[in-house]
Formats: sequence, C-alpha cells, structure tokens
Amino acid sequence: MPSFFAARSTAHRSVPSAAGFLLIVLMALAPAERGWAQLDADQRNRLAEQTEAARQKIGDRPFPSAEDESARVVAAVQGVADYLRPRSDAENAAKWLTFLVTEPLLEAIREGASREEIADRARAVRNRLIGDRVGLELAPMTTLRDRVDHLLFSLRFEEEEASIRLVDQQADALRQRLLETDSIPSPEDASAIGGIVALLEQSGQMPELVDEVRQAFSQPNLLVTVDGDWIGQLAGRPVDQHRSIRDCILGTTVIGSGRLRGNLEARLAPSRGSVRLDLTLTGRFDSDTIGYNGPVRLPTVGRGQTSARRSVWIDEQGVRLSPTTASASLSSQVTSVQHPLKIVRKIARKQVAQQQPRAERIAERRLLDRVSADFDNQTSEATASRAPLAGFDQARVMLKRFNLTEPIRTLGSTDAIAYLEATVRDDSQISASSPPPARLLLDDQTPVSTRPVKPPVGSRVPAASSLGLVTVQVHESLIDNVATRMLAGRTVTGKELDRLLAETGREPEVIDPDADDTTNFVIDFSVYRPVICELRDQTVRLGIRGTRFRQGDRELKRPLEITATYHPVKAENGEVSLVRSGEVDVTFPGTRRLTVQQVAVRRTIQRLFGGRFPVTLLDRPLFAPDQIEHPEILGRAFRPGLIDARDGWLSIAIR
Repeated sequence: MPSFFAARSTAHRSVPSAAGFLLIVLMALAPAERGWAQLDADQRNRLAEQTEAARQKIGDRPFPSAEDESARVVAAVQGVADYLRPRSDAENAAKWLTFLVTEPLLEAIREGASREEIADRARAVRNRLIGDRVGLELAPMTTLRDRVDHLLFSLRFEEEEASIRLVDQQADALRQRLLETDSIPSPEDASAIGGIVALLEQSGQMPELVDEVRQAFSQPNLLVTVDGDWIGQLAGRPVDQHRSIRDCILGTTVIGSGRLRGNLEARLAPSRGSVRLDLTLTGRFDSDTIGYNGPVRLPTVGRGQTSARRSVWIDEQGVRLSPTTASASLSSQVTSVQHPLKIVRKIARKQVAQQQPRAERIAERRLLDRVSADFDNQTSEATASRAPLAGFDQARVMLKRFNLTEPIRTLGSTDAIAYLEATVRDDSQISASSPPPARLLLDDQTPVSTRPVKPPVGSRVPAASSLGLVTVQVHESLIDNVATRMLAGRTVTGKELDRLLAETGREPEVIDPDADDTTNFVIDFSVYRPVICELRDQTVRLGIRGTRFRQGDRELKRPLEITATYHPVKAENGEVSLVRSGEVDVTFPGTRRLTVQQVAVRRTIQRLFGGRFPVTLLDRPLFAPDQIEHPEILGRAFRPGLIDARDGWLSIAIR
C-alpha cells in the first residue's frame, strides 16, 4: 500500500571544521532561562551597589595559585602520555607530544622561568589543542587544555597586592559601566562588562557578584524559527490510495477494490522542550465489490468517511508518537441480487435486508481497523530512523575540538512556529541583555508568514512585510563568546585565515593576482574581544582585533583593529544582501598620530584584507542539505528576504 509519507534519506554529512560549532543550536541540555525585560535603570543601579559592596571583600578569598596550576598542568601532560601509551605505538605517542609542544612548557615550569616565558609557552600548547584535528576531543586532551587555561589565568594573579589592585580597578570600572550604560548596552559597554566579568571569575573573587551580573545578561543569544504554515505545506499532501478487497462477512465472501481519497494535514501545536506536530488524515472511502454466498452474487457499492490522528514530538532524543485515534463511517448498497432462479433471488433479498445493518457495522469496524493500522504503521516507519536526531554526536565532537561549551537551549513550538533558542556562553561569559526582536512570536498565535514587523531603518520594506520561511536571529554576544574561546590570544597566518574562510564557504576575493605576499603574514589575535561584531541601527561592523602584525621582516607590536562596515541593501529583484561601505579600515587604538611605519603597515593591511572582507555578504543562494529529499526543498535556492540589524541583533529572514 502506498505510504502517506515520502521516503527520506537518513545519511548525514560530516561537519566542516570551521562551521562545526553551528550545530550547537540543535543540542539542548536544559531549558533556557526566562524573563525577557531589558536591563532597566533599577537593575543597573542595584548591580552597581552590589559591586561597590563587593569591593570591600577583595582578598578575602585566595587568588588562584600559579604553583598549584603548574603542578596540575604537569599531571595533565602525564595523563595524555598515560592515555596514549596503551592505545598507540611509541612513535605515534611521541608525535602527539611533539605536536602539542608540551616539553618546552614543562621545562619552563621545572626551571622556574619568568611569568612571561611560561605564559608564552602555555599559549603555544593551548593553540595546538584547539582545531579540527581528530583526537583533540578526547578527555585527556580537553583536560590538558582546561589546565593550561587555568595556568594562564593564575599567572595574572601571582602577586597578591597587585592582584587586589587590579581586581579593585576592574570592579570600579564595572560599577561605572553599569551606571552609565543604556538599557541596551552599546557594543563597547557590553564587551567591557563581559571582559571584567571574565577577569573576576578567573580571579576567584566576588563570585556572588559575577553570578548576579551574568544573570542580568542571560537572555538567549540565538533564536531560529520556522514558519508553521510552511511546515504544514511540506508535511501535508493529498492522499489517493487504491487497494484490493478480499474479506468474509457473515458467511459472504467479498471481493473487489477500494479507494481512499483525502488529505494528510500537519499542524504545529504548543510544546516546550520539543516540537509537536499534529497529523490528521481525512478522506472519503469508495468501494466496488461483489459478494459471493453460494451461487448468489451480490454486487455492492460502498461510501464512507474516515479520519486518523496522531501527534509527533521531536526533540534531541529522537521522535515520539502518540497512539493513533481513528474514526470511520460506512454505508453500502447492494445494487442487485444475481441468481438464475427467481425464488432464490427473492430469498436472498430478504436475507440481505435482514443482515445488511449488521454487515455494515462489521465492515465499518474493519475499515476503521485497517485505516488506523495503516496510518499507525506508516507514521511509525516514517519516523523510525529519526531516533536520535542526527548530527548531535558529531556536533559534540566539534564543540570539544574547538574549545566550545555546549549551550543552554530549548526546542519548542507554538501554533505558528517551530523554534530553537540557545544561550552560547561559558561560565565566565555573558550573553544578551535584551530579547531578539521576534521573541514575542513564541507566545503569539499569529502565523509568522502574516505577522508584521517593524521595517529596518533606512529601508523601503513596508511594515506589513512578512518574516520568512526560516528566520535566524543572532546576538553580538554569541559571536564574541565563540570567537573568544576559539581565537583569543592565538597566532594565525594568512594561509590559516584563508583556510578558515574557505571552510565557511567563502573563498577570499583576489585583489591583486600578481602579488606573491597575500598570505605571507602573521597576526596575533587579541585576548580581549578578538573578533568585532557590532549590530546597530541597520549597520553591521565586522572585524578582528590584534596585538601584533608581521610580514616578512616588518613587525608591528601594538593594538590594531581591522574592520569593515556593511549595510542591508535591497536590489530591484527583491533580493537583500549586506553591502560593504567604503574600504577596509585599519586603526591603532590609543595612537593619536600615525608614524611613517604605521601608515605603511596600514596600507599593507588594507591591501591584504580588502579581499578577505568581501564587498557583499549573504548574497549567495542557500541550498538545503542533500539528505533532505523533499521535492519542495531539494535543489531549491533560498535567499534572504529581510536583513535587519538593531540593538545588538542580526535578523535574517529566508524566503
């Protein structure tokens, strides 16, 4: 019997290294915290008062000990060696330890080297422990990385008096920021608050204050919604099924054919923690049969209505289904009684009249059982390969390799949308202080496809414009938190930077094909806010922050920022993209006048990064993964129909 559902492939691709962290949005460990108000003045003042009070207790708790953390690093290195020894040959184990450059760090620790030298060697080890390399996800490797991180933290607090002054200065700066910031903090305020909170957490001081500030900045920083009407269109379909009938009812053998015509409808329903989809099959049943009772033939036509219902819950563990409920009504008419003898036909008509009500009840019950069983089996088969949902294991591996923490996230649905909200941060980071512009949709009954949105500043998108089939909303804090975990303090060459860009699907543009030095450079990412992402007033500012740039024998050791500014632009054909405004900008924070060397280096950097910040972003069509074989999706190009940047949020509606 033909299935109600089209078959779908269960094959899954491996995740590209630089884009692997994107799958974190599909994994959930705990519900996201609620409370969607912005950071109001009373809350900011209260936090400022708590900060001032906490300053009086600085030093009451011990600062992290570099000596203790050094010992833990030594033990973690030994743990890696102990893990490799029984599981690998001696040569491979030695190659791993050489790759991790642990021996120079151990030597510096043994010889009591300076804080700067130990920190440099610790950062070298840390850099080797982050990346898309098989094995970096193993527990001994992640333990070593954590221990190296804590060693780097402790080196900042070796001298107690200096540490107390540092923490006190940072706490006072936090108090000032809280008093002066707006309800939606500026990028500078948010980054500064995040940096101070991280330092306080690493120092072991003011744990209660750290928790309070993180709670104030605890809104999810990622929201993905899918239009419920579109889901219904993809999952629903017309039903037209033919089947042969061979049955026996009250001693009469029934042979013929039946046809079920109707529709399968899928509608979202409210659910938090899983997406709920209610499936309903409604149809009309027609049959044309002949009943055989001895020598008597009974041509019969039947008419009936059927329905079957079942709910599907989709979460990270897979798919759960409710029991199927079904109903059926059937009426039949014997069109003639066929037999050569009149007396037999007369007797047969009398028996038909007597037994038809009972026969119809039996036939109706069997139709109900058949429809219910078919619907139950087909929905179960269609979802049998969906448990657990694919990609989660690989995503967790990628998270560990790239030093990323699993986010707090929640999957759910309303009558209008399916959604995923996530908070991407570690224990020392903050997230958003305000909800995404479309967060109210989670509690609204209006379909996303018809709900009006406020037009982006400077655009001609009318207020009645819809969102999209899929809407992705990302907060600045997500980019900041991920970049800090992956890139803070790292040294990256031009080739490595291009490899990261290529793995995200965007090759750098060739500005000067005759130049042979376009990848021959090195940049050290800043420990603080290594990637710049500012999303305000329909302006997107992207860039990197470094502390050192070197090309050949030219080296510049000072803070620098390389940025590009983009604005949403709508083309005549309705397509929307981000278009760069002007050239790539290179600045040296804290420098009033540029030296001749800085001017020359700035020109070089502008030339090198002109193609690495493309003129347009989000201008290429998007295609669904090959494993999604639905005819309405496979091979179809999707493009942004709306790009909106405001209040720290970038909203992209796919149409």
